Amino acid sequence: MTSLDERIGSNIVRFRADRSQQSLADAMRDREWKWSQATVWSVETGERPLRLSEAIDLAEVLGIMLPALLALPEEALVHESMHQCRKAHDALKVTATAYLEATLHVQVSLDQARDAGVQLGDPVRDGGGWLEIGPEQVVREARAEWEQRGSAPTKRRRSRKGQGDG
Repeated sequence: MTSLDERIGSNIVRFRADRSQQSLADAMRDREWKWSQATVWSVETGERPLRLSEAIDLAEVLGIMLPALLALPEEALVHESMHQCRKAHDALKVTATAYLEATLHVQVSLDQARDAGVQLGDPVRDGGGWLEIGPEQVVREARAEWEQRGSAPTKRRRSRKGQGDG
């Protein structure tokens, strides 16, 4: 056991997050590795070194870049934050697509009702305003609400270790 093995192990724990050791072992077995929950435990504790070929698949399973497994704690936190951004980005794309499909459904429904000669009243006549609100506006609204709550970071001077503020 080396300190590098322990660092890799603690990074696996970090990026595994709330996923179980068994689930991770199952995912590695799906990639033809003979992993069990005990294998995950022994790698995470640094008792068993991780092979490079395993690390490549493991990083993919965890949805991270390979260097994240080797990162020092401070750098691992940056990798973890980047990973969370990627997950949120992907979720936002899925949600934006669902929103676009929903507004398309509103338009199609309005067209069908009009084609059938249905007299639409307020607020249904214009689709309740949903056809004028694009996903970009929704993101702007979310940002404004986020900033209003005080969640947005304030601009601050960045300094590096060993460098003064001047």
